[in-house]
Amino acid sequence: PMMPIQPNSEWGSAVGPSVDGLAVRAMSDHAVAEAVARGVEPLVRGGDLHQAIGAPTGDIATRRLPIDLIELEALDDGSVLATGVAHVVVRRSRARGWLRGPVTMIANAEFIRGRQALPRAHPNDGILDRLDVDVAMTARQRVAAMRRARLGDHLPHPSLVVARGTSFVIEDVDNVHIEVDGRPLAIDGAFRVSVCVDGGTV
Repeated sequence: PMMPIQPNSEWGSAVGPSVDGLAVRAMSDHAVAEAVARGVEPLVRGGDLHQAIGAPTGDIATRRLPIDLIELEALDDGSVLATGVAHVVVRRSRARGWLRGPVTMIANAEFIRGRQALPRAHPNDGILDRLDVDVAMTARQRVAAMRRARLGDHLPHPSLVVARGTSFVIEDVDNVHIEVDGRPLAIDGAFRVSVCVDGGTV
């Protein structure tokens, strides 16, 4: 089995022209997740995972990279609810978006919507990074933090709590809006978000 990337080690392996005609071009995180679920190695050319791997361009694959996946499963019966490659966002105030209420972000890649929300996150380190926005954080503070997150210098902040782990449980799902790789997902009960180490290849 493959192992997650180690600090200061080279990630992935070089590929030759033999894969040129085989790759599926994926322009979003959701498209990457769909391809990986079908057992296809996509050519990643858009989305937050794309930014995290250095934003490669062109139609020719140069490296094959193992990546971790994010798996959501129901706590009551263990059924898999969704699988993602980049992040899960849980907002508890749907009408007001990001500017009010508690927000939880669980990421496999450092970027969320193009902002460097979780600078330590790496798509193949065997760990998920979590950022919780405190309900008391004002709209003005959130806007300022979002601006600073473009460069990843919004942390540390007293209203932003960061944690790292292999799984996190989300129990309070009343009136929540959940997104996996930018796509909405309806969930009725408590669920677990876990890392699936080396779950895919791009």
